[in-house]
Amino acid sequence: MGLFQAFDISASGMTAERFRMDTIAQNIANINTTRTEDGTPYRRKIVTFAEKTETPFSQYYETARARAVGNGVKVTSVKEDDETEMRMVYDPSHPDADENGYVTYPNVNTVTEMTNLIDATRAYEANTTAFDATKSMVQAALNVLGSVHVAAFTAANKIEQVVTQVYVALGTTIATYCAQNMGAGKVKRISRGFRATTIMGSMYSVVFGVLVFYFGNMLTGLFVSENLDQIVGLVDVYMKCVALFFVPLNVVNVYRNGIQGMGYGFLPMTAGIAELAGRGLTAVVASHYKSYLGICLASPVAWIFASALLLVMYFGIMNKYKKAGNFRE
Repeated sequence: MGLFQAFDISASGMTAERFRMDTIAQNIANINTTRTEDGTPYRRKIVTFAEKTETPFSQYYETARARAVGNGVKVTSVKEDDETEMRMVYDPSHPDADENGYVTYPNVNTVTEMTNLIDATRAYEANTTAFDATKSMVQAALNVLGSVHVAAFTAANKIEQVVTQVYVALGTTIATYCAQNMGAGKVKRISRGFRATTIMGSMYSVVFGVLVFYFGNMLTGLFVSENLDQIVGLVDVYMKCVALFFVPLNVVNVYRNGIQGMGYGFLPMTAGIAELAGRGLTAVVASHYKSYLGICLASPVAWIFASALLLVMYFGIMNKYKKAGNFRE
């Protein structure tokens, strides 16, 4: 099984389990819904999975391997639970009560749904662990470049972390800001907060991007002491690669945390998966060609993928509030 297929299988598991969690959340949210669009009480939804088979395009590709390994999982259907009986509650004052005073409530049991939610959460975490394990295999493959390259990459990564702590602070700030204003219904103020944070982060990115691009390698001595002459040059390559992409990194931290602060948990998670996939795939290709430059570009590629996706999500959310007439101070 190739690394690309391992990524795809784990991602399919995460997608399927996330869909299952969304369905469970819908069941819990509608536990007291006595009237749907068709006039009947809400009925519990059940998600069914099946093994993901080959697509027509690739069905001729290594048939024997596919039989042994598989291609992941997919959601086959979402059906209503017709076996569990609906709950009957005596409440003559309820507008949906029948002629005998009984109200038909959904066949949703909170205990059952929470148990299924825990199971789905653990399955999702297991798929995430498998995804990370695959990424670790990529990291191990980078060792073929030699100890000097590994030491340089590690030192440069530490320098990057020191410089980019500002983005972490901006992300934490905008998350709290969005949560507070979301609770107050001040969506327009949230938009202004995003704009202000983006401008501040971009200004920092330009200034410190220039400093890191030209002088970042001077901090190498803080993290390594051996083979310094060889390592400094390699650190310089890494710092030049990341310094050019500090603006997308700022977008990732600000918009991922901000959107999450607004109450949208799934969207930032999707961007995180895109970031992880971008970094992992770039590292795989770079390792195959034994390219240190390619490995240094793994993080910038991930930032570009994630930032583009987050911006699309952000403007989509804001347009939704504008159309609903909820875009106010």
